[in-house]
Amino acid sequence: MLLNKISEGDIDLANGAIIVEKTGRRKWLSRFLRLAGGATLLSFIHPLAVFTGFRFPRQKKVIFSSDESETGFLYRDGVYLVNGNDSSYALRARCTHLGCRVAYDPTTGIFKCPCHGSRFDAKGERISGPARHSLERLEISRDKDGNAVIALDEI
Repeated sequence: MLLNKISEGDIDLANGAIIVEKTGRRKWLSRFLRLAGGATLLSFIHPLAVFTGFRFPRQKKVIFSSDESETGFLYRDGVYLVNGNDSSYALRARCTHLGCRVAYDPTTGIFKCPCHGSRFDAKGERISGPARHSLERLEISRDKDGNAVIALDEI
C-alpha cells in the first residue's frame, strides 16, 4: 500500500510528509455548475410532464362473478358486461366524444351520453351525436372459478 502511494506521488520521501491533493476552484465550480444545471433541467421537465398529462398506464381488472351470469346488462367500475343467450361481450362505459360515462336505458335499448347527447345501440355501435366512434369493446377472459375478468387500462 505504501509503495503504491509512493509511485502515485502522494508521499514526499524527503520530508516524510503526505501530500493531500487540493481541489481547485475551477474543478469545484465545474462540479457545482453541473449539479445546478441538472437540478434546473429537472425542475423544467417535471411540470412539463404534469402539464401534458404524462402518466404511466395502469391496468385495472373488473371482475363479474359467475353468479351474475343472467342475461342482460351489468355495470361495474366503468364496464358494461352484456350477457346474451349465445354470447357475452364487454363495453367500456366511456363516450368516445369527450369521455363522459354513458348510461344504458333499458326502455329504449340504447346507451346515452348525458353530456352531449351521443347515442349508441346495445352493441355499442354509434347511432347519433357528436361522438364519431363506437364504444370500445373489451376482451373478456375467465378465471379458474368461471368469473368474467375484464382488463381495463387506466390513464
